[in-house]
Amino acid sequence: MEKGKKKDIDINRAKWIETNNGNRISIEAIIKVPENILIKGRCCFHPNCKILTINDKNDGKHQGNQISMGEVVILAEDCALLCKSDNDSVQNKHIMKLGSFIYIGEGTELSNVLKLHDRIIVGKNCKIPNNCEVGSVVIIQDGIKLPNHYKIPSYSKVVGNHGKGTSGVTEDFVIQQLEPCFYALIENWCMQLYVGVPISIVQNEMGSYGVYV
Repeated sequence: MEKGKKKDIDINRAKWIETNNGNRISIEAIIKVPENILIKGRCCFHPNCKILTINDKNDGKHQGNQISMGEVVILAEDCALLCKSDNDSVQNKHIMKLGSFIYIGEGTELSNVLKLHDRIIVGKNCKIPNNCEVGSVVIIQDGIKLPNHYKIPSYSKVVGNHGKGTSGVTEDFVIQQLEPCFYALIENWCMQLYVGVPISIVQNEMGSYGVYV
């Protein structure tokens, strides 16, 4: 975890800790083990999000698993970043890398993901599992579940093909091309979310995206 003098602040009625590098961390965020998490700066972790780098069976000591993040990574409420190895050996450690300008939606779970590049929006209640990789400038629709070892190319949008099941999650999805203008749009959206602008990113029937405040 990035070190430095910290101070309590109050944003949108919630208690937060802010670091010198501009990271905003809710006191209700669940983080284990913080020394295994590397943050460049200006990241925001909302209440009840989970960032875990330990195995279920160990005592919480350092095991070599790591999560690294670039700038302006926003973790919404109840999402989870899980970085766990198969056993307690340091040789089996897992490293999860997240780039910059990334938004992870409510209830979404990233488990032993290999890498998320830059400028990525992941919707609500998604499942991104073992060794998946997401390229740069990508939007993933709500409720998408990727298979293990799946790679999403850059400039893509991932949308459900035939609707969602009873759990609200679908494994039936298609990859569509995303226009070059989204390079700047996603960066702008993430900056708005970082400063606390309550925007909602919505796709209309024509496939275009709009932002509502």
